[in-house]
Amino acid sequence: MSVPAGWYPDPSGRPGSRYWDGAGWSDAVAQDLPGQPQQVADAETAYSLPPVTPGGVPGAFGHPDLGAGFRTLGRWLTGLLFSYAGVGALVGLGAAIVLLIGRDGAVDITSLQSSEVIVQVFAVLNVIGGICNLASIVLWLVWQHRLASNGRVHPTYLRRSPGWHIGSWFIPIVSLWFPYQNVKDLARGLMAPVDRWGVGLPDDGPERGVATRLLPWWWLAWLASSVAAQIESGTGGGVSGSSAGASSLAVTSMSWVTVASGLDVASGVLAALVVLAMTRAAISPPGQPQFPTR
Repeated sequence: MSVPAGWYPDPSGRPGSRYWDGAGWSDAVAQDLPGQPQQVADAETAYSLPPVTPGGVPGAFGHPDLGAGFRTLGRWLTGLLFSYAGVGALVGLGAAIVLLIGRDGAVDITSLQSSEVIVQVFAVLNVIGGICNLASIVLWLVWQHRLASNGRVHPTYLRRSPGWHIGSWFIPIVSLWFPYQNVKDLARGLMAPVDRWGVGLPDDGPERGVATRLLPWWWLAWLASSVAAQIESGTGGGVSGSSAGASSLAVTSMSWVTVASGLDVASGVLAALVVLAMTRAAISPPGQPQFPTR
C-alpha cells in the first residue's frame, strides 16, 4: 500500500518530524514546538514505512539488530534473577518458621537455630543463592554493556559511556546512584518513542513501559536489601554465626534474616521483570520501537 507524502514522526527516534516524499525519507526535518504540535500522521503509519538507515539521511540513526544471542542472554539472566528470588523466599520462610517456633517457647530458639539439620538446610540454600547471585551479576554486566555499546539505544539517551555503565557498579558512593541512572537511560532509549506521536524525547519525555515504571522500585528494593544484609551480618549472620547463649541475639539475627530475604525476593523479581521488558524492547525489529499500550 502506497503511503502519501507528508510529515511523519521521525523514525530515527529523534524529537520532531521528518518528510516522507511518497517514495522515501527526505532530509527535511521539523522540530515540534511546545504548544504548537505538528499536524502529522499517527506514529504507527510512520513506522510502517521503511526505517531510516545510517547513511540514508544525513545524521539519521538506524536500530541495529542484537540478534538471537541477546534474547538468550536475557532469558538466562531473567531465569537466574527469578531463581535468586526463589532461594531468598525459601531462606526467609525458614527463618520465619524458626523465629515463630522459638518465640512460642516450646523450643529454645538458640538450640533450634544451631541444630544440625537447620544449619545444613540454610547452608545449602546460601550456597545455591550465592551461585545464582554471582552468575546473575556477571550476566547483568554483559547484558548492560551490550545494550550501551552496540548502538541499539540512540547516543542522545546515554549520559555516560559503556565503560561507565560497568565501572559505576564498583565505585563507592557513585554506585548508590549512577547505575540506576545508567539503566534508566537504557530503558528510556529502548522504550522510545514515548510521547503522544511516538517520538522519543531524550530529556523530558514522559516515561512509559514496564521497565521505566518498575525501575525506581527495583532500585529502592536493591538498596534496602543491601543495607539489611549488612545489618544481618552484624547481628550474627543468621544460623551459622549466632551465639548459642544469647536468645535475644538469636531472635534479632533471625528477624533480620527474614527481612533481608524478603527484600532479596522483591529486588530479584523486580530486576527480572525489568530485564524481561528491556530485552523484549531491544530485540524488536529495526525501526519498530515498542509503542505504549493505548
